[in-house]
Amino acid sequence: MGSLFTTADGAELTGLTAGEVFLDFVAGTVTAPNGTVTNMNKNLNDLGLNQCNSIGVWTSDADSVVHIGSALSLSDHQLSHVLNNIGFSSVRITIPSNSTPADSNQIFFQASTDGWLGYSFPEISHQRSEVSSTSTDTNTTILSKHVGAYNQFLITTHNTGGSNSIDLQIELYDSGHDCSARL
Repeated sequence: MGSLFTTADGAELTGLTAGEVFLDFVAGTVTAPNGTVTNMNKNLNDLGLNQCNSIGVWTSDADSVVHIGSALSLSDHQLSHVLNNIGFSSVRITIPSNSTPADSNQIFFQASTDGWLGYSFPEISHQRSEVSSTSTDTNTTILSKHVGAYNQFLITTHNTGGSNSIDLQIELYDSGHDCSARL
């Protein structure tokens, strides 16, 4: 059985802005778009190896592009990808600027030195985050996510303003430009 790679604490990376996320399996580090470095649970150097052979990646934006090594780029409007039997030592994830708040993007990854990862990642968006804002007598975008509509998207609202009413409009976009439904 090969070695599994993920973040040091096994958690997803949250609070990411648009830009490039670099996964360096040789050094065992993840560099976020803002320059923050997070350690992985292990690295290829300590194992005396030079490549991983399978990976699963989930991103919170369906327009993210996953670059595996220098040979393969995945830009197929999916939230997750699992690749087996492909050698690589680095991965670059391009996060687009589709989200409001801008720092609400998330990714999760798991890689292995085995050729078969043995895990499947579901095509859903599950984000654990809270967004709060106030607006008085104006239309304001408080939350905007591009999830590709692969499953359900649940939004919970909470009125903390002291009144007994809240006006809320949720717009769904099929094409990214034209509103197809208002709830």
